[in-house]
Amino acid sequence: MISGKYISLQTTKEESYSITSKNSMMFSDSIRSSDFRTYMLLKELLEQSIKELKQEAVHIQYINNCLENNINSIYQLKKSIYKMDVSVLQKYYELRSSNLIKWQERLFQQYTFKQWW
Repeated sequence: MISGKYISLQTTKEESYSITSKNSMMFSDSIRSSDFRTYMLLKELLEQSIKELKQEAVHIQYINNCLENNINSIYQLKKSIYKMDVSVLQKYYELRSSNLIKWQERLFQQYTFKQWW
């Protein structure tokens, strides 16, 4: 038996063989049949396997494109989150510093008012 991912060729004691492709197409015949018939069956099987491989390649390329798009989207999202984080931190420090200044002014006013009295 010769087997691969997409095709399989099996011979038996009765001098017959079967060839199976991935999509379960089965060809059976006697080995005594003409070499031309065997050649044609193998050729058809190989052509079918090539079509299947091309279809898989298209699916793999589609999946690859989807993954690339997802990676790019994640990268853009990460950049926008980083920009938001920076702007939020800037606002926080602006508010914090303005509140500190206000509190310092109030404390100073209270202190000077108490001293004045």
